[in-house]
Amino acid sequence: MLVREVNEHRKAAETLLQAARQAQPGQSFAAAGQTLVRTVIRHGVASKVWADDHATGKRRDLELEEDHAFWVWATVEVLRATGIRVEELLELSHHSFVQYKLPTTGELVPLLQIIPSKTGEERLLVVSPDLAEVLSAISSTASATTPGRSR
Repeated sequence: MLVREVNEHRKAAETLLQAARQAQPGQSFAAAGQTLVRTVIRHGVASKVWADDHATGKRRDLELEEDHAFWVWATVEVLRATGIRVEELLELSHHSFVQYKLPTTGELVPLLQIIPSKTGEERLLVVSPDLAEVLSAISSTASATTPGRSR
């Protein structure tokens, strides 16, 4: 249930953000079962995508909501696919990805290197196709949000 919920939340937040980007300031738009109005920005950061939710009376930062939903989904998926602890997850970087070449076939096997922590021993986990897809999405998102790059 958790996996389904975080994935649905991520998709809904992404859909809302895309719909808001298509709307003009002051125009209402509907997506993911919600109707919002693109906020008219008179001052401040106009590059942000804000929407007014008349049902709650609140102004929402849809980029922040989408970003949060993505990272919750990514965290749940990596933990689920690997079984690593949160502390180990926080230590992952692009240096954690290594490849092993099978001596018999020459095939490359992607591995995730978990640095020594609680057990004091390094571990290598085989990266499944599902995990590779999640890690690719994480890499793309992290690259797009690096200062100097646009998402």
